[in-house]
Amino acid sequence: MQSADVENHESSLVPLDNLAKFALTLLIVVLAVGAVVLNLFNICERKYEVGVLTAIGVKKVKVAAQFAIELLIVTMCGIALGVAGGAVASVPVSNQLRLLAGDPDRQPGGAVRSRRRHGRCSGQQL
Repeated sequence: MQSADVENHESSLVPLDNLAKFALTLLIVVLAVGAVVLNLFNICERKYEVGVLTAIGVKKVKVAAQFAIELLIVTMCGIALGVAGGAVASVPVSNQLRLLAGDPDRQPGGAVRSRRRHGRCSGQQL
């Protein structure tokens, strides 16, 4: 390919890159707001527990640290499960998408067909 073709191709991808950046930013903002709201609801539902802990002499800083550590542990478990589930599901989904797209080099089991060519008259492989 010539450099003009490459430049045209790269310039045509700029709007998609901008859209991907916007979508990622929006996703991060929505997840952050969702985490804060869910954490606030979690704390409001556990007022009795907070009251009991403070009544027996636990400092508010330690109670807040306990909530933060619990949130961190649940988040890490969720991320680990999500990554594992995504890794397991990605191969079959990718294979099915390739089959639906009509990729002739993919067989249903995910194996790639060989592209051996046979000679016209002799039957020998090239």
